[in-house]
Amino acid sequence: MTRRALVVGAGIGGLAAALALARQGFGVDVFERAPALQEFGAGLQLTPNATRALARLGALAAVREIASAPSAVRVLRGADGAELARLPIAGAERRWGAPYLAVHRVDLHRTLAEAAAATGKVALNFGAEVAAVGPHVRTIRAGDTVLYNPEECFEVDVQGEEYLILRERDVHAIASERMDGGTGLYL
Repeated sequence: MTRRALVVGAGIGGLAAALALARQGFGVDVFERAPALQEFGAGLQLTPNATRALARLGALAAVREIASAPSAVRVLRGADGAELARLPIAGAERRWGAPYLAVHRVDLHRTLAEAAAATGKVALNFGAEVAAVGPHVRTIRAGDTVLYNPEECFEVDVQGEEYLILRERDVHAIASERMDGGTGLYL
């Protein structure tokens, strides 16, 4: 039986988690409420720790193609642009074992989505809001108010299968929890 994982959120963290799980042999279903990748954000600095992680995910080569390698990080005073500090980083790869890169968030996001899809193990589902996960998920009500409408939200029924379930917004907090009759690891 193929191990399955469900990732809720197709941001940078969710896509990185999907790539990591695919590399460990999981089939991964990623659910994102937005109808497509969102093009917003600004430049990101990827320190050697970040690029080392991208290398382990098999995405560093593709990221290098869209990134630049700055020669220094400068701290400037906002009022007049005077340089307050300068950290040379031209030899980052030699010094720290991985490059220091600068990339636009949109480009990194797109590259991770392409890398995830290219594994053949990751299914990206856009326009799919996950309101609940569990055996036999039903409409959720509070009195007469419908909190979960299956017409508007995606329903994931994991009856009979063991899933590893990741919520992108909670990537930092790891807790094990029992689901009615099955086990799930919630991150």
